[in-house]
Amino acid sequence: MDPATVLIVDDELRVLDALEAILAAEFRVVRAAGGEAALDILRAADVAVIVTDYRMPGMTGVELLRRSQEHAPDAVRIILTAYTDVDSLMEAINTARIYHFVPKPWEPNDLVLIVRRAAERYALGRENARLRDELEVAYNALRRDLAAVRARPLGFDTMIG
Repeated sequence: MDPATVLIVDDELRVLDALEAILAAEFRVVRAAGGEAALDILRAADVAVIVTDYRMPGMTGVELLRRSQEHAPDAVRIILTAYTDVDSLMEAINTARIYHFVPKPWEPNDLVLIVRRAAERYALGRENARLRDELEVAYNALRRDLAAVRARPLGFDTMIG
């Protein structure tokens, strides 16, 4: 199975480098230095997990995650933050479908585990959607078959087998 694609977004190059170094062993990592660049990537690539800084110039991480829902509705969203403003956190949870908040400074092993779980959640969601589609196709085929059987007139030979 191909590794999940993780989009990392931060305006600080050293943070992007650190995140990539931690995650690249297990995931396909793509980077963006800000919200607009991240949205461009989301328009072009299938991303399983988005990991973004909370405070960035131009577009906050919450705004990025809110807007990302249009281009990557199934992506699992993680936000890194050194801030614990309860109102901001509630807004993020309610409007941007945040999967997990990771406080700064983050522990590398903890971050990898959180991203791994997010990627698993993404894969399970995809598998669930695929199975629902298969079930719908099978259900519709059975309905058609049943309708065809019901539409056939019953003759004496059919009744006695």
